[in-house]
Amino acid sequence: MHYEVSKATHLSEEDIHTILSCWNVPGWLQMSVADFRQRFSNSEFHLLKEDDRIVSIARINADFLLQINNTLWRVAEFVGFAAVTQGKGYGSELLRAVIKTMQDTGTVTIGFCKRELRPFYEKHGIPILYDAAKYILEKEDDNWVPSTDDDILILYATDEDMSLLNSLGKDNPGYIAAPVVVA
Repeated sequence: MHYEVSKATHLSEEDIHTILSCWNVPGWLQMSVADFRQRFSNSEFHLLKEDDRIVSIARINADFLLQINNTLWRVAEFVGFAAVTQGKGYGSELLRAVIKTMQDTGTVTIGFCKRELRPFYEKHGIPILYDAAKYILEKEDDNWVPSTDDDILILYATDEDMSLLNSLGKDNPGYIAAPVVVA
C-alpha cells in the first residue's frame, strides 16, 4: 500500500474512471477525462493504492467558501471519500493519512456526513459538530436550503476556526458561497 496526493491533471485515465465509479454520481459516470480534469482542477486527490490500483479515494476541494458571521472563510473541504471495496480497512488507512497531511501542512479542513456515518468517524477520533451541518445553507434555484448532511467533521482546525464553526445555529446560519472565478 502507498499513499499519494495528486492533482487532477496528474491522474491517469484509469484512475479517473475508478474515482468516478467509486463516487457513483448520476451524470458524472460518463464524464470525459478532460471534463473531469477541468471540473476538479482546484482539488487534490488523496489516494491509497495497492499495486498501482486505487483502493480508497478522498478529494480535498480547495474552492470551498463559507460565509459565517459576515466572514467569508476559505476552507478545504474533505469530500468524495470512498473505498473501492468496503470492510478491508482501506478507508481507515486513507483517513489517517489525510488527517496527518492536513495537520502537517496546517490546512484547515472540514467535511460533512450523514448521521449513519457518525460511528465510523467517531471510531477514528474525528471531532464532530453534531447536527451542525443543518445550519449551513446552500443556494438551490433562488432559495437557501439546509444541507442534506447532518454533521460537520473537523479534520484540522485552529481554535479561531472552531470558534467560527461553533457559532453556527438556527439564528446564525452559514452560507456556502460560490468560488470567485478569475478569468
